[in-house]
Parts: sequence; structure tokens; C-alpha cells
Amino acid sequence: MSRVKIDTEYMNGEGLTQGAQKELERKIEDYIVVIVSQAGLSESRNRKDGISPEITASHIAEADWMCRRGLIRKKISKKSIWLRISQLIGSTVIGVGASNIKETYGVALTIIGFMVAVLAYVFELEDNRDS
Repeated sequence: MSRVKIDTEYMNGEGLTQGAQKELERKIEDYIVVIVSQAGLSESRNRKDGISPEITASHIAEADWMCRRGLIRKKISKKSIWLRISQLIGSTVIGVGASNIKETYGVALTIIGFMVAVLAYVFELEDNRDS
């Protein structure tokens, strides 16, 4: 696959710093990768057997449309799946603890479940922000 040279020099008038230009270039490159891969998936769904693959302008336009409307989702990492399972377990422990709130262990279970669920949620947000 060939690299695309992105010229962001004209944006200096907009007040972009060097760091902002680098981040913009990275985001544009990421967007191009998503568009091209989605266009390839769209082309492969519509291709008849025996016909060589060919991504057309309509495939690119469809991929852009899907990306702009948020119809393309990122793959969920294994770490994120485990964090969601931890949230579920924490919520279940909260329910068990709240049902037995008058017992000695009820308050402890509720607090522990709350801490597990909140920490797993915060770690998942941080994980999604990094990716």
C-alpha cells in the first residue's frame, strides 16, 4: 500500500501548533486506513465469484458515509471485554449486598461491588480513550 503525503502547511494561518499538525496528520492517516479497509469489505460483499477485486469511487463514498455516521465500530479489545465482565460482576455483587443489607456482610458486599464496578468502568474509559 502506498503512503499518502498530507500537506497541512496551509493551516498555519489557523493557529495550529506543530503538535496539532502532527496529531491532525495522524488522524487523517487513520481515517484513510479505515475508509480503505471498509471500502474493501464493501467491495468483497458485492463481488461475484470469479471477478477480480476492484474498489470503485462508490465503494469509497459508501465507506465515508458509514464512517461519518458512526456505523463502523472499532474492534473491542480483550482487555475491554474483561473490564465489562468485571463491571457485571461488580453490579451483581452490589445487588446481592443490597438484598442482604441488614446482614453483616451486606454492607461490605455493596461497597466492594461498587468499588469493582466503578474502577472497571474508569479503566475501560481510559482504555478506550487511548485507542
